[in-house]
Amino acid sequence: MYLLPIGKEGLLPILSSVKSTIFSFLGFEVAFILYPFLKDKNSASKGIVIANSLSMLIYLTTTLVCFIRFSPMEVTDYVYPMLNLFKVIQLPFVERLEIICLSFYLVVIFMLVIPSLYVAVLGTSQLLGKQDHRNPLRIIIFLWIIVSFFFIPGASQITQMANSWGMAGLYSAFVFPIFLWIYGWMFHFVRKEAKQ
Repeated sequence: MYLLPIGKEGLLPILSSVKSTIFSFLGFEVAFILYPFLKDKNSASKGIVIANSLSMLIYLTTTLVCFIRFSPMEVTDYVYPMLNLFKVIQLPFVERLEIICLSFYLVVIFMLVIPSLYVAVLGTSQLLGKQDHRNPLRIIIFLWIIVSFFFIPGASQITQMANSWGMAGLYSAFVFPIFLWIYGWMFHFVRKEAKQ
């Protein structure tokens, strides 16, 4: 009953929630950077579509389960409603299932951080003209560790940082390729004129 009626507030609230979920679907822009290193370039778009479809399926299932279990007012009381759902599940061999789910969530976080770190290290080493990626990797990890000692964000700062990263990711995923296409078109045009 909590799901009905679907879209009673209209289309605008549904579209406004896209901004908060866009960060979960980013990552396909890394393909622009890693594309020259791929062996099977034809399968790259297929992999991106499959990965984003799996992410969408997981988020849709999680959202539907939370909206079925909690009322519309109750779901806003929890920061992570899915963890509260796992507290209800009791198994005879596991005391607290939500702790196990949090450890799987760490794997998800690492899978977000590792490609971003790789792209940052690859870009930094190419800008410096170095073939060895180890020194930029050591410097970036050292800076992350130092910053983590001095900057301990609160819940509102984490939400603000997530929104900022979401907007930056949105621009890098949709605005950056347009500039990349314009640069490629101009580069192709200049080479064509130089040959004539």
